[in-house]
Amino acid sequence: MTPVGSHSLWGRNALCVSSQPDVYFHELRFRVLGTFLLGAWFNVNSTNLGGVQLHIKSNGHLMVGTHIGNANNNRVESGSWEWVRIKDGNLSHDDISKLGTRTLKPFSTLEASFSKWLKRAQPVGLDHILSPEP
Repeated sequence: MTPVGSHSLWGRNALCVSSQPDVYFHELRFRVLGTFLLGAWFNVNSTNLGGVQLHIKSNGHLMVGTHIGNANNNRVESGSWEWVRIKDGNLSHDDISKLGTRTLKPFSTLEASFSKWLKRAQPVGLDHILSPEP
């Protein structure tokens, strides 16, 4: 995400994994309002778009909220979004394939772990935030 002005963020190619096996890349435009992000998302690799509101937690490492937007069948739908900030760098093809087969650990577990990881200055990787492989 790149700051644009004093309270706005813009980003591209943010990776999103849904409950379906599909992987999407987003263009994002947000406004930071206290501990909330309010904004719009546009899928780069489909025609889906919508809005989102997220609550920023754990010093910006976790965000929880709701999205609304069009589905592939052109119905307007809403759902929960849970975002986790991971280490900087590019994800490999193997990393992306893990996202479709593993689930996110419970947010209570992640929130408790982030303070420990930050104190140790550990980069947070996918294995820290995803459940063990089945």
